[in-house]
Amino acid sequence: MDLHNLLPSKEEVMRVLAKPAHELPAMPPVAVRLLRLTGSEDAGAIDLVRVVETDPAIAARVLKLINSAGFALPHAVSSLAHAVVLLGFSAIRAIALDVALFERLTAKKAGGVFDRNHFWQHCLAVASLGRAIARSVDYPDPEEAYAAGLLHDLGKIVIEACGRVRYHDFLEHLPRIGGNQLIAAETGLIGMGHHSLGAWFAARWQFPPTITAVILGHHLSRTPPGLTERESLLTAIIALADFLTWGQGLGSVTVPALPPLHPEIERRIPLAKLDFGELLTEMDREVRDVGLFYHCSFPSSHEFRANLLRTSIELGRHLRPGGGGSCATPGRSFTVAHRSLLADEIIPATLQAIRQDFHFDRIHYLEIGAAERSLGRIAVEPAFAPSPPCLATLEVGDSPAVINCLRGAAPVVVTDGHAGDSRLLDCLACGEIGMAPVLAQGKSRGLILVDNWLSGQPLSGEDMRAIAIVAAEMGAALENARLYEEAQGRAERDGLTGLYNRATIEGKLIDLVGRGDEVSIGLLDIDFFKRFNDTYGHQTGDAILRLIAAAMKKLSRPGDAVGRYGGEEFLILLPATPNAHACRFGERLRAEIENLGHLLRRRFPRCPLTVSIGVATLTAETDTHNQLLEAADQALYRAKHAGRNRVVSAHRFHEVPRTAAAGSP
Repeated sequence: MDLHNLLPSKEEVMRVLAKPAHELPAMPPVAVRLLRLTGSEDAGAIDLVRVVETDPAIAARVLKLINSAGFALPHAVSSLAHAVVLLGFSAIRAIALDVALFERLTAKKAGGVFDRNHFWQHCLAVASLGRAIARSVDYPDPEEAYAAGLLHDLGKIVIEACGRVRYHDFLEHLPRIGGNQLIAAETGLIGMGHHSLGAWFAARWQFPPTITAVILGHHLSRTPPGLTERESLLTAIIALADFLTWGQGLGSVTVPALPPLHPEIERRIPLAKLDFGELLTEMDREVRDVGLFYHCSFPSSHEFRANLLRTSIELGRHLRPGGGGSCATPGRSFTVAHRSLLADEIIPATLQAIRQDFHFDRIHYLEIGAAERSLGRIAVEPAFAPSPPCLATLEVGDSPAVINCLRGAAPVVVTDGHAGDSRLLDCLACGEIGMAPVLAQGKSRGLILVDNWLSGQPLSGEDMRAIAIVAAEMGAALENARLYEEAQGRAERDGLTGLYNRATIEGKLIDLVGRGDEVSIGLLDIDFFKRFNDTYGHQTGDAILRLIAAAMKKLSRPGDAVGRYGGEEFLILLPATPNAHACRFGERLRAEIENLGHLLRRRFPRCPLTVSIGVATLTAETDTHNQLLEAADQALYRAKHAGRNRVVSAHRFHEVPRTAAAGSP
């Protein structure tokens, strides 16, 4: 397909790069020829030798590698033809890309938040694992998967070499804006995700379309429309290899993040049939020789890593919206769950109805925890029934029955068998329990457990099928409650920044003042914000507002409240905070944003990013919320009149001493 319609425009790319178009790096022809040659069925070793010979740096690297201690050959190799035969296409291609692209774009420097050696280790791991997966799923050209794996994160190197905001600067500032979703954070700070920029350069350098498609698509929430079956499968292969490599702690950067499981993976790759241990063994074998040359160290216990990967897959599946199994068919007669929009009312009402209709001795509801690996007891019916402590934190993996119930999205009756199931039965002091999954939009939310621990009456399959229908209705009702809660939240939030809107933040201020508690406020305004809109457009202005909002949320304490007061003004509520502490908070926030501005000045050279803040504290003179707001507004006016980029307290209009921002001249 033609990917150009999916790529950013040249104008969009140039807005995030520091160099003019004529100075952008060019891909050496030798690397492009190697990418095409090693994927050709007609290519032979002699063809590869001819290409390598055209670049002395690559030829020297090849001979250095083959004669390194990792190969322990009895005699030195001086013939390129001999070296190419011994190393093979993949190693030659890895060397060529490292020399022709990575080494010439950025200095080979280890350490720091963007470690080039660490990055190259990740690329080698994804390439080798991608090829191993490609062979397992009968992809027609495993060598193409290897090349795609080497190049999938190309955009990060381009940003590091040419970006107005370099990638190491981005990583250093990432903790200040919060979040572990790299693509969203890249778009906010850099102006574009590395996948889009990498794909643009891949197309500019005339890479094969399949590799360009992988670079663009491996981080998207869905595969770009119009891809061929081959391109979609290759994207899924590399996305899985990337996911698994991150799951082993071998990410391209040191930021602790795990990408969501790409939706195409489960559609196109039979995960249950993959032998992860064998895949990792093959990856280690393929990477070892090249890895020794690049001083890469890989974990040695592939058994441990194989288990970790399976856990990571389950985590990634649940991280993806809509992940999980299919929902059970809803029943028509079980409506009690829909009589409320509050979860605290839905759960006990449903359990009571089940007990009244089916006369079980005891019913538990266990909810899946945030980590998706454990279940916690939420409610028991009747309320006086004994509820063993073991149900407070039940590990999903401890019981095969729990796993089968959740994964199969179907009721299960447990009598005995696996040791983990036996322990659960012993814990509940009964010989039989029934489980039904509570599903919300196809995703497991929890479990209903039923037993007859007193009467010893057997559980029937018919009853459990009915309970499954009730559980499905309960899941739907809980999802409605969640949506209702979100709708209420949206009514309180500013749609652009996610902060409280003006009505909500003022309401919170009125409540604080009405209680007579000590409270300080800060009124923040972005300096010369109109210039951003006029010079770079309103989309850039919106991005700046979101960055400021993220910084404010990151620095705020749990009890503080932050809202968008109007336009480019923000209001910060600081309960139980005296004026001096509020001033220090305001100065810390001002300095952080100035520091963020230093990072962005290459991207927006005509618009330095700074803020002015007015601070006011509840006193005898400002004892209403309107008087407090007026005092903060007057202090903000003084800050702007004094030259902006400063904090002024309404207490005698004292200007807070400024601290130097990192990166300032």
